[in-house]
Amino acid sequence: MKINLVKKALSLVVLVLITQSAVAAGGGGGGGTTVSEGGNSSGGGGPDLVGAGALKLLIDGGGLKKAMLNYVNTLQIDQVEDQLVQAKLSMMMKANELQRDIEDSRYVFATKASPCRDAFDQMVPASTLIGRPRSPICFDIEKLVKSYKGMSEEDVMVQFASLAFHEHTHHYQKFSPKLIQENEDQANRIAGYVLVTAKFVQLPLLKWSKSGTDTNDFQSIQSMFTAIKAKEKVFMAPKESDYKDYPDFKNRNDRGLFRLLPRDKYDNQLSISGSGAYYSFKARSNEYGNGSDIGLEQNALSVGHAGCDFGFFVRIGDIPLLSAFDQILALQFLLDFKPAHNKESEVRIQQNAANYPTLQNGFTYINRVRELHVGETFALRSINYGTSDILVAFKIVRIDQDGSMILAWIKIQEFETHHCG
Repeated sequence: MKINLVKKALSLVVLVLITQSAVAAGGGGGGGTTVSEGGNSSGGGGPDLVGAGALKLLIDGGGLKKAMLNYVNTLQIDQVEDQLVQAKLSMMMKANELQRDIEDSRYVFATKASPCRDAFDQMVPASTLIGRPRSPICFDIEKLVKSYKGMSEEDVMVQFASLAFHEHTHHYQKFSPKLIQENEDQANRIAGYVLVTAKFVQLPLLKWSKSGTDTNDFQSIQSMFTAIKAKEKVFMAPKESDYKDYPDFKNRNDRGLFRLLPRDKYDNQLSISGSGAYYSFKARSNEYGNGSDIGLEQNALSVGHAGCDFGFFVRIGDIPLLSAFDQILALQFLLDFKPAHNKESEVRIQQNAANYPTLQNGFTYINRVRELHVGETFALRSINYGTSDILVAFKIVRIDQDGSMILAWIKIQEFETHHCG
């Protein structure tokens, strides 16, 4: 289906929903929605009100759920190349369980008295109960309108549906305070896959009647998806000029250059897991879940992104990267640190301590650093339980207007890998 036809179809559906809801809309949403809420009364209304009304009508009129069900019913799970996404969706879709969860879960609207709150008790655009299939899903229409303002109808639908899939994923996770971030990352990964396949390769999220699948269609989809990933690889790569001062950093296992994209800007915007905000020095990969050692979000670099993992940064000044080996006082704490292992309670004590500054030999060690600038050199010890334990030095080569960073790095030492428990 061509994009212009998709837009026309979506516009027609929204128009039908508005017409059917002239007095009040029923369905599984959060109550009746009048025409005036959508800015469609004779007095008109601002664009924000129209947007709020359209989103409510998509929920109350069932359009959102119809689109999601059509996506699920036409998805060939064995064609999903992301193994984590394939495994999770396979579990969720077994015996049509996900379809029933979409059909039976009530979609409700946030109010001032009852906002959407996540596992951290923060007010968020959408939330639900973890590990509770068919539990209500809350949508904060006011927050969503601000997020979607200026988007095309097609983009709004894809973003809205991917968010809903994110919340349904939480229904099939185990709740534990220790798993909050891991659950969120997994749900983001599912939502990101939906967004990419629906928006860029046109899996039938925007078609309103169930259609059959065709092998040739999926071959075309896979071809387009491969092309997207190739473009992302080029987008993520450092420029040739970045290697001017690092000519021997190409194709090496102990050093290199890489880009980090700010997670707060690119989250769910790329097909790569983690949206380019992470990097593994051992795997030499931006793919999240591949032993990620360093991440970028809200103008800060962080270490320790899943499970028991943690680590420490230390600033060692505006010095040449190779001079980091000579900074014995700065490196001493990182070289001597003994991570706990085989007993999770002890690991968690060390992990929690990394949230606070440790002072040694006049240097400060902590798991997150801010106030970053070009030319600054750091050392980092990243402890990924069951995967790697590595000490590196890195230098900020460039910071782009979008907040992304080009970093040059070199390995100082690898340590024995331990297990959390």
